[in-house]
Parts: sequence; structure tokens; C-alpha cells
Amino acid sequence: MATQEPDPERRLPDLGAARTELPDDFEDRLAEGREALEFWPRDAMYENDKAVLDMTPSRAEVEAANRDLEAAQELLEEMQRARYEGADPEGVAALTIDLSGSVVSLDFGVDAGRAGNHGLSTAITAAWGSATRLRAEDAERLNRAAREIWG
Repeated sequence: MATQEPDPERRLPDLGAARTELPDDFEDRLAEGREALEFWPRDAMYENDKAVLDMTPSRAEVEAANRDLEAAQELLEEMQRARYEGADPEGVAALTIDLSGSVVSLDFGVDAGRAGNHGLSTAITAAWGSATRLRAEDAERLNRAAREIWG
């Protein structure tokens, strides 16, 4: 059996690092900023600061974004763990691929030695096709899940 271990250099991004934690007095600080802005001269600096305050997301929007980040992290981890196993009908060859289509493992049954080069090639091709079909079906599900998160 040949098995490919995950590459330790290919780490998932930590989406939790993008998480935003708001202080308890977030809304009070925004209100204070808006009040202070009223005493500023109406110049380019005023317009810039007003625009920043106007586009500041609400607590609910930030919390929704944090939930989306958590869901996205879980989905990325699921994608990295995804494995699809296929085998030929006679049980000569079985292989496992990951979501990218890379072979993770290749196993041969007891009859592999008697299959000959052509028979072995046919068995591996059939196992690959079986695993690839499973991968394609699951990729659709994962894509739908990603669209739900990212729109």
C-alpha cells in the first residue's frame, strides 16, 4: 500500500485571525465620535471622518461576519480532510483521492499479480473513475456550502 501523507507545509489559513472582537462600549464610542464630529469644521477631513463613521458596520454585521468566518474555517477543514475511495469491480485495485484529485493511497488486491499489466492498468483506471465520480458529487455539495457562506 502506498499512502501520501498531507504536506505539513500546506497549512490551512487561520480565518479566526480575521475575527473582529468589538469592545462592550462599541456603540457608545461610535456615538461619541459622531458627536465630536459635529464640532469640526466642514472640510475634507470632516468629510473623510464622517464617511468612516458612516461605513462602520453594526455589531450585528460584525457578529454575522464572525459566524461566516467560523463556518468558512470548518468548511476548509472539511475540504482538507475529504477523501474519496474507489475500486474496480473485481477488487484488483482500490485507490483514495483527496478533494484536489491527488492520489492519497493505492492498494492492490490478492489477484493483482495475476491481472497482468493491461488488467492492472484497467483496474486502476476503473478505481480512479469510481473515486473521481464520488469526488465530483461531493464537490457540488461543498460548492453549495461555500456559496451559502460567501454568497
